[in-house]
Amino acid sequence: MQTSKVANRYAKGLFEYALKVRKGDVVHADMKNLAVLAKESRELQVFLQSPLLNPRRKIKVARATFKSFSEISQRFIELLILHKREALLRLVAFKYQNMYQIDQGIVEAVVTTAVPLDKVLKELVIDKIDKVFGSDKKYVLINEVSSAIIGGFLLRVGDQQLDSTVSGQLTRLRKELLDDDYNVKRY
Repeated sequence: MQTSKVANRYAKGLFEYALKVRKGDVVHADMKNLAVLAKESRELQVFLQSPLLNPRRKIKVARATFKSFSEISQRFIELLILHKREALLRLVAFKYQNMYQIDQGIVEAVVTTAVPLDKVLKELVIDKIDKVFGSDKKYVLINEVSSAIIGGFLLRVGDQQLDSTVSGQLTRLRKELLDDDYNVKRY
């Protein structure tokens, strides 16, 4: 079975159980932290994927590593380790977060700018997103910084994108100038 399908099944089981016991938000916070930790810690990745360590040892280390997590999340991590699925932890955490956000009506909006946005600009962007994309959802704004865009902004909300970057405008201008159908009117 594909890794993604297996991770999705585990995430779905955790999600449904967490909602049933009214701990969806607590488990969401744990999965968010787990995803960050698994991404940033090379040692954790190697440890979890090592076939040389027995599951009992991995569970002991996992308990110490994730001691601040809820009981549900800790038991779930132990379950993955016992079923030799610990390599899927990061993917399961991401899939859980997606399920939670869909359930809560939360949509990530990623705005890429040449310089970081201050608090006031972030609020203005959220207000504009509400007006353009609808205020029936909760938008979480993520500000990515890239000097490659030169200026302006690139906004991605779901599968829609609004490119108001200087680099995007230059690319469109270049394409238009190189277009074979471009007709020059002479006076």
